[in-house]
Amino acid sequence: ALSYASSKGYTKIMNILLKAQAKMSYSKPSALVQATERRDVRALSLLIRKDLQDAEHTFESDEMNAIHAASANGNIEVLSLLLQHFG
Repeated sequence: ALSYASSKGYTKIMNILLKAQAKMSYSKPSALVQATERRDVRALSLLIRKDLQDAEHTFESDEMNAIHAASANGNIEVLSLLLQHFG
């Protein structure tokens, strides 16, 4: 559910799920990577605050993690946010 909410940018739903201690599913792509690819700073901030995933070690099927995805998208704000927390 968390991954789906992240893919749609539903940060209020994400917050409710996280407060209910929703388990992180490791579906592909992960909530962290989906938020990164969408350049959704609010969703990323929420996921980072909950420290659910390690951006350096969560690889998708194409061998990209959130830091790779942010670099590929060229979004400096998202990349900086990820590197601040995980770098």
